[in-house]
Amino acid sequence: MENERRLKNWLTTYVRDWTIEAEPPELFHMWTGIGILSTVLGRKVCFDRGIYNLYPNCYIILIAGSAACRKSTALKMGVGLLDELEVTNRIKITRNKITPERLVEVLGKMSQMDIPSTSAEMIGRGSEALLYAPELTTLIDMNSEKNGLITILTDLYDCPDRWENETKNRGFDHLNDVCLNILGATIPKILGSVIPAAAIGSGFTSRIIFVFQRSTPRRNPHPEEFYNSPEAVKFKEDLIHDLRLIHALQGEFSWGIGVRDIYSDWYNNMPGTDDEKMEGYMGRKQDHAIKVAMILSAATGNSLIVEKEHFFAAVQLLDQVEKFMSGVLAVLAGADNIGGDIRWVLDKLIKSGGQIGHSDLQRKAWNRFNAKVMAEIIQVMVDANIISRGTGRAQKLIYTLKDEGAAKEILIG
Repeated sequence: MENERRLKNWLTTYVRDWTIEAEPPELFHMWTGIGILSTVLGRKVCFDRGIYNLYPNCYIILIAGSAACRKSTALKMGVGLLDELEVTNRIKITRNKITPERLVEVLGKMSQMDIPSTSAEMIGRGSEALLYAPELTTLIDMNSEKNGLITILTDLYDCPDRWENETKNRGFDHLNDVCLNILGATIPKILGSVIPAAAIGSGFTSRIIFVFQRSTPRRNPHPEEFYNSPEAVKFKEDLIHDLRLIHALQGEFSWGIGVRDIYSDWYNNMPGTDDEKMEGYMGRKQDHAIKVAMILSAATGNSLIVEKEHFFAAVQLLDQVEKFMSGVLAVLAGADNIGGDIRWVLDKLIKSGGQIGHSDLQRKAWNRFNAKVMAEIIQVMVDANIISRGTGRAQKLIYTLKDEGAAKEILIG
């Protein structure tokens, strides 16, 4: 194997050269690429935070209307590179419905495998896996909190050196040197039924990066013309070649010159949030930023140094996806399971031309929910920046739709 990289920036080549002729939006390709890099890096690299080691693993979920943005296509292209990388004796990729017992079993077997110590690509023995779920319901559902899967996924995100769990029938389960990644996708309409309402805003969702897109500008009736071309084949070969070198990286990341101070200034001035559902995520944003910055650094070279361009780009990427996470996620998840009622109100707003009076809405809703529930729904929608509240003629209260495109996406998702 050649020891020199062929690409200046793995992620740039992946997003802007190789996936450019595929229909999913660029943001889906970007975060899929980040997920692939986080998987191959695993526990072999970290950032020493003094109290704990921070590893570059990520839980990433793509969200868009059914078939609207080719979510599964984006994930398939990235995971396909992992399949050709042939490191399945180092990283397990799960593709089917998984139970808590099965997850622990899979991870346990990975740490017990006999890995050739002479192979630079197979350094270390650990419980590493990518949970690949192009349909998120194959991974988690409304029973996942009751059966303990949500708790296990929350615990394992932090990549414990040693993890144990007491079971009713098997005594104690033990895992060593865990590193778990998730790449999944779902549609807005069922998001609230996939992730239990009690888990929204909790430790579990604070660890997830939700990537939402309403539509894609890309249309390509004949992608085979590009992907069967010598140019695309060469891109793919180079991506796999460099991915193998990235997989061999090991060691501790450090700050570049002046970046520690840049991070400190950003951290000390990071704004808070009034959204309870975002409190957990915002409390972890600094870790998300460092994780992504490590990944962006690894995409460009072997230095294991986070330069300012890596950190700034990481923050920018997170800021971009938070526009959805801080707004539409609250609507889709549905505070106290009112997601269906929110969609009902959106439907009435659209049919009324984007604006409706408070009294008119109350009359339409008389047999659906009471005034207290309606007030809760309106407040969630105002907080989510989907509607505004104001006064019209004779100082009567009116509600105005701020983003009809987003509203329609919620309804058809």
